[in-house]
Amino acid sequence: MQLIFVIISILGLTYFLFKKRTFDFFSIAYFSSIAYFLPGFFGFIRNFPLRYPTMIVDKTYLVMILVLTSILVSSLIYDINSRKSKKNKKLNFSIKRTDRILEIAAIIAIVSALLVLATAGSSIHSLDKTEAVSSLNRFSILMKFSASYGLVLAYLNKNKKYIMVFFLVLLFDVYIGYRSDFAIAIITIITISLYGKGPQRLLVSNFKKAALGGGLAFFFFISKPIFQAIKRLDFTYLKTNLTSIDWYFMKITTSEPFTTQSILNEVLIKDFRVGMEHLGTLIYLVIIGGSSLGANPVTFYDLFHEALFHSTGMASNIWAEMYSSGGWILLLFFVILFNLVIYIGNRLLNVKDHNIKSFVALNLTFWAFYIHRNDFFSQLVRHRRILFIFIVLTGLSILLSKKARQKEDYNGEKKNYIDDKNIG
Repeated sequence: MQLIFVIISILGLTYFLFKKRTFDFFSIAYFSSIAYFLPGFFGFIRNFPLRYPTMIVDKTYLVMILVLTSILVSSLIYDINSRKSKKNKKLNFSIKRTDRILEIAAIIAIVSALLVLATAGSSIHSLDKTEAVSSLNRFSILMKFSASYGLVLAYLNKNKKYIMVFFLVLLFDVYIGYRSDFAIAIITIITISLYGKGPQRLLVSNFKKAALGGGLAFFFFISKPIFQAIKRLDFTYLKTNLTSIDWYFMKITTSEPFTTQSILNEVLIKDFRVGMEHLGTLIYLVIIGGSSLGANPVTFYDLFHEALFHSTGMASNIWAEMYSSGGWILLLFFVILFNLVIYIGNRLLNVKDHNIKSFVALNLTFWAFYIHRNDFFSQLVRHRRILFIFIVLTGLSILLSKKARQKEDYNGEKKNYIDDKNIG
């Protein structure tokens, strides 16, 4: 099964890197799958928390092959239909009076960052991520999502001043211990940039950006100990290890993909089943601040981590959840849904409105790239937060623009009245 996995992976990489096609979120989905299925090339995973190697079973390889093949086939169908229908024309729908979104997002991001500093205390400087994030509150969520949304929109608007503001806020989030939102924003920007260039052979026409994307993905998986060393000012550690091949091998084989796929491997080995009852708690997503009101959902993570690993502090696995909840039928259904969302989302990337495009692109990046390490509830929570930021920023911009327009109209009427009175 490992050989089939490797062959499918190479075929897909050849298609996405050398075929003349538009770089899109199927590309992101495939490259992300290769990254998160990295243990498949090594033949083993690291069981959490002791991280001892365990061989990957055939069923795990079968799931990996299913996901990779589905993305490749869906992309082929999408490309064929795009050539036939030529539907890559711009979508003209837009939301008016959203010209103040960047200003509002910057204010929210900066004020939220200051409130994080004021309320979290000295714990955010801790080298232990668990301790660093223990005192964080909703200001942290508001900070990172307004900053990541603002960074994408600032890029689309080519506003260098706001790009720098949001970039620095996200770097602060990285300093605290979170890398994902910064990485997601950068991947979104790279995808938008390459998508705008139309059909191209990625590795031939855009070798530098492809290398940059690959480098960022590689760095993302080994960056945790690097940031920890920088945080404690241990430059000896960096000097010693960044030139060591053994260090890179160890960090790669103990990185998140090896832990994440251990969940899938263990679920399939033990045929661990949780049923679908926990999916009913998805209804809590419609309640803002539900946990504060006692609406505590049961997630797949809650069900598997103690039962299988007797430990906390690990990510989750969406494919393991679907199998554990409904067997191969539910897993296959979700694989189809996963690709369908990307298919529809790709079409929406042609929208002219930069605000809507930022909303669509950021959601698609979370869906296509980050879904491998989440359970379904956690994944949807992130999309809800993006929706919340989109509504707040758009609503405030419309409201402020309307107030400014009313003030201008009032001043204009007042001036006309004075002029008429003077003439009279």
